[in-house]
Amino acid sequence: MKNIDIDKLSLDELMKLNAAIVRRIKHLQAHFNIERMSKFNKGDKVSFQPPDRDVLFGMITRVNQKSVTVFTESGETWSLGPEVLTIVKDVNRPLKFDL
Repeated sequence: MKNIDIDKLSLDELMKLNAAIVRRIKHLQAHFNIERMSKFNKGDKVSFQPPDRDVLFGMITRVNQKSVTVFTESGETWSLGPEVLTIVKDVNRPLKFDL
């Protein structure tokens, strides 16, 4: 990694460096989000635990650019980030939907 002594940079140089850093961070975050979202598909069974609630189980009904829409067994619809979801791999556990 290249060392940069920021104390010796002018205001203009610091602003250009900041802009370059922000661009790089956004690029890395976008790549990470694409990778994370690619693990989910419509119809996948998932679980998640909202704050102060028991674990909820549901099925993905839509994969958006930054979030996943989940329809739960209790009939609720949640829009969630992929970081809170866990794929349910137990095929012997059927989902109980209130239809």
